[in-house]
Amino acid sequence: MSVPAGPRHRGGARRRAPAGGRRGGADQRRAGKDGTEFWNRVSVAPLRDADGRVTEWVGFHEDITAFKEREAALERQNERLDAFASIVSHDLRNPLNVAQGRVDLAQTTAEGDAEHLAAAADALDRIESIVEHALTLAREGETVGDPEAVPLAAVAADGWETVDTAAAELAIDTDREVLADPDRLRNLFENLVRNAVDHGGPNVTIRVGDLEDGFYADDDGPGIPEEVADVLFEPGQSSVGGARFEIRGIELGHPPMAGT
Repeated sequence: MSVPAGPRHRGGARRRAPAGGRRGGADQRRAGKDGTEFWNRVSVAPLRDADGRVTEWVGFHEDITAFKEREAALERQNERLDAFASIVSHDLRNPLNVAQGRVDLAQTTAEGDAEHLAAAADALDRIESIVEHALTLAREGETVGDPEAVPLAAVAADGWETVDTAAAELAIDTDREVLADPDRLRNLFENLVRNAVDHGGPNVTIRVGDLEDGFYADDDGPGIPEEVADVLFEPGQSSVGGARFEIRGIELGHPPMAGT
């Protein structure tokens, strides 16, 4: 498309042209005749005469929908890679600390070596599982695995075993099953336990129990400062003790038993 540079050209092409006779353009989201949305790139450039004066403007329209979709996909992939890096640096600390502590104990005690080394081996297996699932997250997106009926008490206890809990206590008041990805649910409990111990003190008590449409996990630590309350669920973000987390709106594997 070519239009004269004169000010009286109908449609105001001159007024829409870039100032100073420079190239320009813009990306716009448009709708076609059938209502389908697409991305349109408008580019304009000046045509000059022998004296360098702008005599006409030439414009191009280009459908860049595929480019924009690839750009958005790349952005999502980068976000997943950021989440993966955060998981590797944050979530692996729990089993690594346990493994290192048990190996140290095995090296310094004459008895109980087998117990400590077995616990270290379990922690290292947990590290391998976290790495595998984190890689899946980075490659494929947010969904990892298919939900299955998971015994809440068993997963909470497994998460407890993977954290160095000092003199802390775990009180579980549920025999409910929930539909969840077992590895991610265990990862949730690992982080809740570690945060409670790190910020609530070595004698903190963590409780897990039922809600009508889910479950809760809380501790008796000092509480959550307001400045971090809004970002607790960002990947890699630690909370502060004294928290009560309620996980609601989940599908139950079976209804809770009477009295729970």
